[in-house]
Amino acid sequence: MSPGEAGARRVSMTHRPSLSMGSNGVMMPSKKVASTSEMASAIKTQTPEAVAEALLNSEGDYVEGLKDALDQFCLRLRNHIVLKRELLSELEIVKLFNHIASIKNFNSILYHDLVALYDQGPEILLQNLGSTMGKFTPVRT
Repeated sequence: MSPGEAGARRVSMTHRPSLSMGSNGVMMPSKKVASTSEMASAIKTQTPEAVAEALLNSEGDYVEGLKDALDQFCLRLRNHIVLKRELLSELEIVKLFNHIASIKNFNSILYHDLVALYDQGPEILLQNLGSTMGKFTPVRT
């Protein structure tokens, strides 16, 4: 899988959030406000597999969301240029979305590395998580 195929990988999670109707009419995951002690307890009761799956799914969702945003906004803005109803110039589009594209590419590579570790087993992902994240974290001295 290439780094750009973020949405292609989805691990099965044993727990799926319940959905409720959002204010915009779209079904959204229900959000439960939890206390710090409830969150700490929930973390302690998670299996390593569930933690690895949640991490992988979260990163995949993040990359897919960035990709969708770039595709939707840049494509529409560029279509306006083609239709001679320019809202922003190509240079302005690049300036506006270049950082988001860089973040998407960066996180796509991270996601790809995490998937490769997960494919060896959830425990391998968790054992190598620190060193993998270290490769993507700038060192400050």
